[in-house]
Amino acid sequence: MTDGIYTELEDARSYRKFILAALKYADCIGLSYTCDLSAFKESKWWEMLSGSFIRHEYDERGNLMVYLKIDHVTFEWLKAKRDIFDFWDTDDDDFLWDLCLYREEREILSSITHERELEISEELLQFIK
Repeated sequence: MTDGIYTELEDARSYRKFILAALKYADCIGLSYTCDLSAFKESKWWEMLSGSFIRHEYDERGNLMVYLKIDHVTFEWLKAKRDIFDFWDTDDDDFLWDLCLYREEREILSSITHERELEISEELLQFIK
């Protein structure tokens, strides 16, 4: 990934253009959640995203990872974000963060929201060009 791409994805217009193309290539979204699965199913997020929910797992640190299909709901939700890191909400302890995109179970984009780190696979970059 180049610094130019990183900088562009912090701009709303460039982010929207990028995410629209990336979601055409990806087939699954992955996000971390601040609590466990039972809390997720009682959260505002479940109300909005339950129809998109595919599965969940816990990572090696015990964080809940939720996997969502790319559909109208998730597409519109991600399109409305200000930038690629618009997931970290310090005013609310109930949030999804660390956006990942997958294609055929291969990770093609991963982010660490609070660190403002982003990794984009060459495969995804080639598709977007």
